[in-house]
Amino acid sequence: MRRAQAIANNTRKAEQGKLYDHGKQCDRGGGKTVVRLKDELVLEAHIRNLTDRSPHIRRQAAQHLGRLGDTRAAAPLIEALLNDESFYVRSSAAYALGTLGDVRAAQPLIHALDDESECVRQGAIEALGVLGYRSIIEPLVKAVLDDASLVVRERANEVVEALTDALRTLRQHAA
Repeated sequence: MRRAQAIANNTRKAEQGKLYDHGKQCDRGGGKTVVRLKDELVLEAHIRNLTDRSPHIRRQAAQHLGRLGDTRAAAPLIEALLNDESFYVRSSAAYALGTLGDVRAAQPLIHALDDESECVRQGAIEALGVLGYRSIIEPLVKAVLDDASLVVRERANEVVEALTDALRTLRQHAA
């Protein structure tokens, strides 16, 4: 446990990928011990890295948190999206929030559409697209395909068609 905590406390190593030494063999007193760093420590290390003084470390932390896919990272990522001074970090936080698929991020991502940085706005749009799909389209499609009630399936299908028509209209106006 001490070894795992020591590794987790070294946040720079976390960002260099050395925190992911899952299954590494260590020789201790003639015997081999498999050292496994718990995902909890990895998550905590990356969340701490979101407040590192280096924007590079903060950006990588946001990217790693998105890849981890743990929704407990949503609140710190939202904080980075809204308040970090680096547009690189804000942009990475936006993409990571989309990857997490946590609907709590929707309002902060909408707010990020007014960010001064084109990269942040683009990341927010991508994330909102993913969130919209996960939070709206997937359940509707599931209802169309799987609901026991014919009335529910038909209504869900109508809503999917209405959303599709709305998207088609938006594309025509954007072109």
